[in-house]
Amino acid sequence: LDEIQRRVVEHFKDVPAGPRVNNDSGDSSSSGGVGNVETSETKITNLHPYKLPFHPSSLAKLYCIVPVRNHHTLTLTWQIPSMTSHWRTKPDDYLAHLLGHEASGSILSVLKQRGWATSLSAGTGEDGEGDASTHALFGVGISLSRKG
Repeated sequence: LDEIQRRVVEHFKDVPAGPRVNNDSGDSSSSGGVGNVETSETKITNLHPYKLPFHPSSLAKLYCIVPVRNHHTLTLTWQIPSMTSHWRTKPDDYLAHLLGHEASGSILSVLKQRGWATSLSAGTGEDGEGDASTHALFGVGISLSRKG
C-alpha cells in the first residue's frame, strides 16, 4: 500500500486540487456537472486553468501514417467546448447529422460522384472519449477510395 501511495503521489502531484461540490439533490444539472461550481459570473472546474486540452501549438497538424492494411481514411478532428450542458438540444448531433447525411447533394454524395470516398461519419461519439466534462472532440471520418 505504501508503494502504491508513493507512485500515485509521484505521478499525480501536479494535478490541481479544485473545488469539490456535494450535490445532494441528485440532479447533476444544478451544479453544472460533477466537479463544477457555477456562479453568476463564471464557471469553475478543477481544470479551469487548462481550458481546452490541446495547446494551440499542437493544432493544425497533418499526420500521414502508412496504413497496415489497404485502407485509407481522412480524419479531421476539432476540439470544442463540452456538449454535456447541451444534452437537451444536442448541437453536435445536429451538425453530425448535416455533415453525415447521404442524400443527393450531400458532402458524401459529391465525394462518391467524384470517386473520392466510399463512406463518411461525423460526431463526438458516444463512448465517452469524444465528449468529456471539460471538452469535446468533434470528428469527421472519410473512407477514401484509391482515387481519393
